[in-house]
Amino acid sequence: ARSKTPVAVINETMARTFWPNEDALGRRFRIRGDSTQPWYSVVGVSRDYRTGGADDAAPIGPSFVTGYRYMPTRNTALLIRTVGEPTRITSAVRSAIREADPTLPVFEEASMERVRADQIWSQRLFGWLFALFGLVALVLASVGVYGVIAYSVSQRTQEIGVRVALGAQPGDVIRLVVGSGAKLAGIGILVGLVGVFGVTRVIQSLLVGVSATDPTSFVGVTLFLSLVALFASYMPARRATRVDPLTALRSE
Repeated sequence: ARSKTPVAVINETMARTFWPNEDALGRRFRIRGDSTQPWYSVVGVSRDYRTGGADDAAPIGPSFVTGYRYMPTRNTALLIRTVGEPTRITSAVRSAIREADPTLPVFEEASMERVRADQIWSQRLFGWLFALFGLVALVLASVGVYGVIAYSVSQRTQEIGVRVALGAQPGDVIRLVVGSGAKLAGIGILVGLVGVFGVTRVIQSLLVGVSATDPTSFVGVTLFLSLVALFASYMPARRATRVDPLTALRSE
């Protein structure tokens, strides 16, 4: 029903902000800084909703919805809730609008999925770029960890030859070498995690849908680098235990 008095439906945040511990229905408000705007009467309170943006962590501010006759806009959108594929009813909607007003232009038909995708295309692009850079960094880190630990183990070939010559079992030697490599990798990963915690807090504003201390990311990367370190320790140690002890003792 139309009313001569401008009315509006506000969200819960607006009701709590301006009328805490009070009933907001029937209250009046006006947009600050615009004396041409009328006073609106609150006729309903809706749940909080997001009017734009892709950052789910951003706080929801006070907002309201009013009729077109009270706040005309140049571009007016018609939202239609459908069942199934939205594009199937495009022709029917156009025909209905043409019958109601043949002079009314209709353009930019799109589903809400497309509208949302268009709004967050930049976030999606940067997300893919950051994911690519992160993958490259993870590969480089894996190569570095493998190279350093494998080289350090290969330098112990003479030590391994001595242990085998003195009767040490290959399995015991491998466990000893792998344990040393795991300790070295553990220290490096611990130092890296401390640094990452500080860096991620700096770029928290660029993260969407994930916190700066996302446990899945930290645990996943830690386990992956730990497996790389163990593999880098195991393979050289295994090769060294198969070398003839006399050859190992002669190696520099």
